[in-house]
Amino acid sequence: MTIALLHAYRTANRGDGWLVELSCQLVREATGIEATVYALDPAGMGPNARAVLPAPVKVRAGLSALATASPVLAGLGRRVVELPHGDDLQAAIGIGGGYLRTMDPVHELIFRAHHLPQVRLVASLGAAGAYLPVSVGPFRAGLGRSVRRALASTAWVATRDDRSTRYLAGWASPRRTPDLAACRLGVERPARRAGDPGVVGIVLRSLRQSDLGFAAVSILERRGMKPRYGVQASSGRTNDDRRHYASHGVADLAEDFGALLASDPAPAVILAGRLHAALDAIAAGFPTIHIGYERKSLGAFSDLGLADYVVDAWTGRPETLADQALALAANPEPYWARLETRFDTLAAGWRQLSEQVADVCSVR
Repeated sequence: MTIALLHAYRTANRGDGWLVELSCQLVREATGIEATVYALDPAGMGPNARAVLPAPVKVRAGLSALATASPVLAGLGRRVVELPHGDDLQAAIGIGGGYLRTMDPVHELIFRAHHLPQVRLVASLGAAGAYLPVSVGPFRAGLGRSVRRALASTAWVATRDDRSTRYLAGWASPRRTPDLAACRLGVERPARRAGDPGVVGIVLRSLRQSDLGFAAVSILERRGMKPRYGVQASSGRTNDDRRHYASHGVADLAEDFGALLASDPAPAVILAGRLHAALDAIAAGFPTIHIGYERKSLGAFSDLGLADYVVDAWTGRPETLADQALALAANPEPYWARLETRFDTLAAGWRQLSEQVADVCSVR
C-alpha cells in the first residue's frame, strides 16, 4: 500500500521543493517507505511524484471547482482530479509548509479545484490521515465549516502558527509545531559560514505596496555594502523573483539562490523576503533577517528564538533594517547564541512528528 503526501506545489520554488524533500525524509525515517507525492507540478520531485491535475489542466481545474461546490457532482470531481482511492492507501499526509486558505473568490475557486479534493481524501482515511505543520484559514463561512469539519476527522493537524491554531480550536485538535524546516534546523544544527563583511546577500519577492527590501539595499549600498542577489522562486507571473528584479533593473546581477549560498567569498548577512529562503540561508550557516509578509514569518522566527529578526514588510523602516543588517554582519555571535538555545526544542519537534507519522502509518 502507498503513503501519499498531498498538497505539494512545484520545485521551481526552491522553498517548496525543500519542503517536499523534508516531508519525504520524515516519512522515510518514520516508516522506511518512500512516499508518493501528489503535486500541482511534479517535475523534479522524483519517480514517485504524480500530478493532481494532469493535462488539460485548466479544463480539469474548472470541472473540479464546479464539482466540489456541489455534492451532486462529487463523482465528477473524483474523475477529473487524479488522486488515489483511499482503499489503496496506507496513509494520506498533508505536506509540511502548506497553506489551506482562501483570500478572495478567485483563490476560493483555486482551492476548490486543487486542494479541497485532497483535504477530503485525507479526511476519508480518519486515523490514517494527518497534516504536517501547515497554516489554516481563513475561509468564507460555508467553505470554512466544510474544511474544519474534514480536518476534525483526521488523526491530527500540526499548525505552524498561533493564528491557525486558534482558527481550528473547537473543530480539529491542532498541535502547534514549528515549521518543518525549522524543526530540521534543530536536527542538523548548521555550521556557521564566515562571510565577507562588505557583502550582503539579497533574496526578495514582489509584495504589493511594499518596497522595503530595495529601500534597505539602497541604504546599505550608500554605507559601503555590496549586494548579491539570489533567485529563490521562478514560477508564474506573480511568484517570479527574476521578474521582480527586472522591475528594479538588477535582473542581470541575480543568480540562483543555491549558488549564492555556495559562493566564496560568502555574504556576511542575508536579507530574505521569503520565509524558506531565510530558513535555507540559516541552514547554510548565514545569519539572516527575514522581511516578513505572512503569519508564518513571525511564527517560524519566534520558534527559532529570533522574533526580532523579522521586519514587517509594510510597517518596517528601511533605515532600521539596514542598521540591523550592518550590526549582524559585524557581530553575528548573539544571533547564533540565541538560535542554539532552541536546537533541542526544534529537534524534539522533528522527533515528535516522526513518531506521529509512524503511528498514522501503522493504523491500516
